[in-house]
Amino acid sequence: LAEVASLLGGSYISHVRDEENQVLESIAELIRIARRAGLPAQVSHIKLGSSPVWGQARRALGMLAAARRDGVDVAADVYPYTFW
Repeated sequence: LAEVASLLGGSYISHVRDEENQVLESIAELIRIARRAGLPAQVSHIKLGSSPVWGQARRALGMLAAARRDGVDVAADVYPYTFW
């Protein structure tokens, strides 16, 4: 579906598959989809939602930065409040 969206100038925005223990793998999956389909992608409400991945924000953001350096148009948004 992402490939079809790309043909029509669309983008891929995802509440990723796992926002807890496997969040880094989920971010990698979003990057793969964006790269393969050739369309912009965004992680919706990025978060590290379980204690095993707390402290990994630098790594998660680094994955997005590395993908951008490779020409993949990826981004993330966050909640505009401190609830999470």
